[in-house]
Amino acid sequence: MDFEQFITDVKSFFSTNLPTYIAAINAVKEDIEVPNPNKYEVDLPDTFQNSEAIVFYILPFDYNVQELSNESDNFMSNLKIIVTFKGDTSANLYKIAHRYLNAIYLLLNEKNDMDGTVDWTEIQGMHYESEIQQGIKSIELNIVTNVEV
Repeated sequence: MDFEQFITDVKSFFSTNLPTYIAAINAVKEDIEVPNPNKYEVDLPDTFQNSEAIVFYILPFDYNVQELSNESDNFMSNLKIIVTFKGDTSANLYKIAHRYLNAIYLLLNEKNDMDGTVDWTEIQGMHYESEIQQGIKSIELNIVTNVEV
């Protein structure tokens, strides 16, 4: 299992597909324009270094490999997705954050295999944080992926 390639593929999946789901939500809910992420990072959130309004963080924090047979293993990863939002009114940031939760949920529900990166994906938790720092809101998702290797 090439761990670096796996994370690169996960990042590519989100950066390629998430804008389409955000656009679909914008088409239905026209009260505010929900922007796409300014940046996708495989790193811990750093709201001081990143001045961008919306940053999508991918944190691979746990891997588990279980032998299935002499020929294959079951590879599971726990990914934490954190998206930070700033640069707008508190009410608009609240709406934007919740529409991101909706877009990510719909994306993973429809493309459960992350375009072939994994066999299946499961969202184990979603969380909205109203104020991680003054004027900055965030969402957090815990995602489990499974692939037979």
